[in-house]
Amino acid sequence: MTSIALRQDGKTLKRIEIDETHAASLRKERALEIWKRLVRYVQADLNHKQELQNFRALVVECMAWNGLVGVPEDVVSESVGLFRTLVAGGKRATIKNTDPFKLCSDGITPEQAAIKYQKDFLPGLKWLARNPELTEEARAQLGKEAAQFLWEHGDENISLGLVIHQDTAQSFYSMKVERYGTVASPICRFILDRLDYYAKAESKDDIIPLKVCVYCRKIMFFERNSRKTCSDSCRVAMHRKGL
Repeated sequence: MTSIALRQDGKTLKRIEIDETHAASLRKERALEIWKRLVRYVQADLNHKQELQNFRALVVECMAWNGLVGVPEDVVSESVGLFRTLVAGGKRATIKNTDPFKLCSDGITPEQAAIKYQKDFLPGLKWLARNPELTEEARAQLGKEAAQFLWEHGDENISLGLVIHQDTAQSFYSMKVERYGTVASPICRFILDRLDYYAKAESKDDIIPLKVCVYCRKIMFFERNSRKTCSDSCRVAMHRKGL
């Protein structure tokens, strides 16, 4: 069994125990949702309100995955999906009754952050999508750029706290996020977490569910690895051209 302690403003809010099979299924479901939002964000026209809403949801869900999230008190009871992401992350989770963006030290608005970091995440997703048209050398160079950004924001700029466990049946200690350095930090940390899991997993098929659309060449999210195009319109256009 996996035991997750949800803490709200320093007090234990709830302790949830889930079996490993259910935990794995939930983890996959929530991770896919975050990847889907991330792909949408990096290629979005941020002049549209719904795209800024998607970015805000992306940051909040990544915060929940990492174990520290701000949730205004009047919406805690409504955040079913958020609690599912907290549990899926598998970490000692802390909820603070505040605007989630106030957990970040850079002090910029969600709108400013969405615009500022969009171009920085694009190389990372291009690297993870493993475009077959790129040479190995070009892909490695792209990876160097991406990794530097991911590590700076997802590790160096995050404040971590060491938690020593009294009950050592599961583990002796764990690291808990206490504060995010920038608005990009929660997203970067989620990606690093998935990359670490990818390195350890025996089956790697859908841990990084990104590829390049064979027709329009945009980065695409997939739920089925056999999918080759990012949309029905690209699939139809490719069929019409006999590709």
